Amino acid sequence: MTTQQIRHSIHEIIDETEDQAVLEAYFSILNNILKMQESMIVAYTIEGTPLTEKSYIEEVVAASQRVKSGKFIRHEEFEEQVRKGI
Repeated sequence: MTTQQIRHSIHEIIDETEDQAVLEAYFSILNNILKMQESMIVAYTIEGTPLTEKSYIEEVVAASQRVKSGKFIRHEEFEEQVRKGI
């Protein structure tokens, strides 16, 4: 089934359901799944801090902005700092 077909089937099931308790159960299940997805760990920082998808995107955007503003060092400079123990 394609995503569109699944979405259509779900709508049909909901549209045909008259029982409020069943509808509330569907709502609760879907809502809980969405909450779980929001809190899933998708990456870790170099320090080991877990990142959700939202926080990961924020980190990437912040890093991109630092690079665009010139707040970075070249690879060779980094290697030199490592050799010097800085």
